[in-house]
Amino acid sequence: MENLNHMKKSVGIRVRLLIVVLAFLVVGTGVVLSIAVMSMYRTSNDEITAFVQQKNRTLAADLDGAFERYLSCVNQSAQFIHANPQLTREDAERFFNTLINSSYVNGEYYDAYIGYTDGVGIHGSGWIPPYPEWQSYNRDWWKVAEETPGVPALCEPYFDMDTGGLSISASMTVNPANVSEGVVGVDLILGSLVDFVNESNSDSSQAQSFVLNEAGEILIHPDEDFAPLSDGTLQNITEVQNGDFATLWDSIKAGDAIINDDPDGSGEKVFITNTLHNGWYVITELPADVILAPVHRLITLVVVVFAVVLTISGIILVLILTRMIINPLLSITQTALRLSDGYIDINADEKYAGELGILSRSFNQIVKKTIHQTEVTKRMSNGDFSSDIQINSDGDVLGQSLYKLNSNLDSMFTTMLKQIVNSAEVVTENAGMIKDSSKETADSTSQQEISISVLGRNVHDVAEKTSYG
Repeated sequence: MENLNHMKKSVGIRVRLLIVVLAFLVVGTGVVLSIAVMSMYRTSNDEITAFVQQKNRTLAADLDGAFERYLSCVNQSAQFIHANPQLTREDAERFFNTLINSSYVNGEYYDAYIGYTDGVGIHGSGWIPPYPEWQSYNRDWWKVAEETPGVPALCEPYFDMDTGGLSISASMTVNPANVSEGVVGVDLILGSLVDFVNESNSDSSQAQSFVLNEAGEILIHPDEDFAPLSDGTLQNITEVQNGDFATLWDSIKAGDAIINDDPDGSGEKVFITNTLHNGWYVITELPADVILAPVHRLITLVVVVFAVVLTISGIILVLILTRMIINPLLSITQTALRLSDGYIDINADEKYAGELGILSRSFNQIVKKTIHQTEVTKRMSNGDFSSDIQINSDGDVLGQSLYKLNSNLDSMFTTMLKQIVNSAEVVTENAGMIKDSSKETADSTSQQEISISVLGRNVHDVAEKTSYG
């Protein structure tokens, strides 16, 4: 009974099995969940990166298309003037004025002009140089066109005093061979490109795009800390925020299309890079947490679902195992504990199949052998050593010991009985000898009595004679 009470107080097999099952399910679930999360992360990362790549390619293509339109406009204007040498400077002014008015509808150009070799410039906007020393052939747009005659070219961005913003010029020589017939140019306010780029940043992907020139100077950026300063000074990507983005610029120059970096310590970001035909770089930046957001949501959902499934499956599994394994084991355990307490009027249920059925039948065999050995021991205690003790195997130590004990006791008592019989015979024989000796002693005593009597009479006679004499 003490064992049964201890079993009730200790942690039951149900609890231990439940812990093992839950641990197995948790580990298995964790492995499956880890694999699923890694797969989902790769899929999500690939999908979002592909989306941002397409967004950046589209933006780069649109910017390239805008520059192509500017260059095409310059090229067509130069060809038109070259093909019509009879045009006067007044005609040229009207032509460029018409060009500007048509372009304002699209919000692109803000001035179109032609410079002549005598330093005079005719502007379609009607702009007149504010100082007399202004000469067309000293302007950057003239020099760029002169370097590549007959080919439209873009100048470096500059800060325009009239518009108060960054501008860029496209120019081309009228004569395909040289500047003898002047240079045609178109000015573009970069603000229109800024608006165009910022519109691409207004979608829900949380990606933002910016533009660098070939020197790493930031031309367009949605963040004011990176954008050109109010005086038109361009900030270099390698110098902003104490040079945190220098490694990013190295990767961009190396031609990396996809860059994973955390330049400013605010979290990992993915940078998608495309290069424009003029050597500029269009870069779209995407925070890594944007990529991970759908994965986090999916992980949360999966964890909740798996927790529910884990709990239900664990309970069902434990109930099944309880019925199939635990209850039979508990029955056999209780029977074994009663046997250990000395009770032998017990029997394990043999209705179970498989190994449990074999275990029950084997246990009942043990009980039967224990009962048999108990009966043998009882008979031995009553002096009956004639019992047939069966030895089940070479490993049946108890059976062998009982057999030896029975044999030894039987031999010992047989020897003792023989010794007792022999001793009784000796005692009997000695008793007869004692009887004969006693008879002889009695006869001798009788004779001595007679002799003493005769002697007494003789002494008496002698005494009488002596008294009379």
